[in-house]
Amino acid sequence: MGVAHVTLIWKGGKPRTGIQAAAREARYGLMTEWCRANGATRLLTAHTQDDQAETVLMRLARTSSIESLAGIARHGAWEGVAVFRPLLGVAKSELRQFLAGLGQSWIDDPSNEDERFERVRVRKLMPALAAAGSIPAGWLNSPRSAPRYPRRSQARPASGSKTICGSSPPASAFSARVTWRNFPVRSRSR
Repeated sequence: MGVAHVTLIWKGGKPRTGIQAAAREARYGLMTEWCRANGATRLLTAHTQDDQAETVLMRLARTSSIESLAGIARHGAWEGVAVFRPLLGVAKSELRQFLAGLGQSWIDDPSNEDERFERVRVRKLMPALAAAGSIPAGWLNSPRSAPRYPRRSQARPASGSKTICGSSPPASAFSARVTWRNFPVRSRSR
């Protein structure tokens, strides 16, 4: 695909509890540190509709607040770096199909199968919930479900957010399509 890859390593002690939250903090810390060190002002993550659906279900299990329906924010900031999640409107299966069509492989994190983690348990329940009619089929994977309820704290996209694509033509076309499609309408003209 022509996109450079850098492996960042989490050094130091690891917690025995709260592993996923600590790992998330470490991932974002490492990525934003790399961004600042290399002059990158924007970070794009590959969170998909599937991640969004899991997040909404996990939050609903904890609270009945309307904000629990907000899901993962499409954009925000972490340690001074603008963070965008352009693939929130794309199903994981669609992303994998796109990558397979390019002959691009990927790595599945083994922890994504570890049922000690709430997200993995929720992920495995989603098909059964849809099949039982507990949730409308496809509702949780709809780009229209969670984003209707934005967080009050949701940050405005950084200026120039329309130009966050890389230079690789196939990746840029896909990224541009989903990025533009997924930005809230009010953000598109900024």
